[in-house]
Amino acid sequence: MFSPTSGVIKKNNVLYKLRAKECSLLNTLIDQFPQILSRNDIVEKLYSNTYATDATINQLVKRLRQSLDDDKRSLIRTIPKQGYQLAIAPINITAEVSPSVVHTQTSNKEENLTSRTHSNRASLTTESEQWLNHKNERNLERFCGAVAVIGIIFSLMGGYYYAEYSQRLSVEHLELININEYSPDKIGDNFPVALSEGKQLKSVIVKENGELIECTYDNSLKSTLCLLN
Repeated sequence: MFSPTSGVIKKNNVLYKLRAKECSLLNTLIDQFPQILSRNDIVEKLYSNTYATDATINQLVKRLRQSLDDDKRSLIRTIPKQGYQLAIAPINITAEVSPSVVHTQTSNKEENLTSRTHSNRASLTTESEQWLNHKNERNLERFCGAVAVIGIIFSLMGGYYYAEYSQRLSVEHLELININEYSPDKIGDNFPVALSEGKQLKSVIVKENGELIECTYDNSLKSTLCLLN
């Protein structure tokens, strides 16, 4: 006995569950009886959205025969160069069910449906809580990351303005000369002066052992360069 809807076969009062492809193949053989089911028919009806080779079909037929204990091929025949065919005519059996059995089955279905509904709701509630917890953790991580980035930016800005302020304080202790009024003769030994253009510092010059050394700050290199004039 075989149930196409559940894919279960009954043999010697023992129930077996067929695999999906095995169930489809047996059901197709039943529908095709007494005609022969060709390999092309199997590909079209069982593998319409996939690719199947001859080896794939051979393996499927072999598994179905093993599930049916059809080692002698007395249920499924192989027709050379044509395909496969059921050896026994299938008989359609309709089970008669009494009203009391129907009522019991309906009640059981309703109870099972109610139980599954409560179970699904509990599962959805748990999944929702887990999702919200995960979302809150992600938001907290993003907030902490944003605070860290803002802190780094403020630190860099503070360092920059502190360096500018320190440079201005150090320049105030030097003799400030406009670049248009600059003359090497006005610079004494070991007494640095600052050359400016407007209010912007251009360079610092110092005379050492009769040689002039000019120091400028290179923004691209972020360092001070000193050259002999």
